[in-house]
Amino acid sequence: MRFAIVENGVTVNIAESEYALENNWVEITDENAFDYTRPAPVEPTINRITKRSFMRRFSQTERIAIRASVDDIVIDIHEDLKMASNVNLTDQDTVNALGYLNAIGILSPERIAEILVNGTQAEKYEGL
Repeated sequence: MRFAIVENGVTVNIAESEYALENNWVEITDENAFDYTRPAPVEPTINRITKRSFMRRFSQTERIAIRASVDDIVIDIHEDLKMASNVNLTDQDTVNALGYLNAIGILSPERIAEILVNGTQAEKYEGL
């Protein structure tokens, strides 16, 4: 006999057995046969991108405002970025830095959301 686990209408596992392996296994019969295709694998989220890719997410006006700032915190943010090997978009320091740039008027909340969107394969940092 054949059994399947179905979650939200999608078959997640199929087995041949004399009995249901667990309570969540359903016997497959001619009456309840369904498509056995599995969903496409989910691509891993890219959170770590190159510094250049991160800086390209800022407009030219935003980059100039950051470099021209005399605010000690903005200078510290920029110096820290220059020393980093990459940028982790989910790191709390990154989020806080962008929040500060919003607080002083360099970035809007909408721009922060755009800058923090998951990275692309082309932006992915390949180092350690």
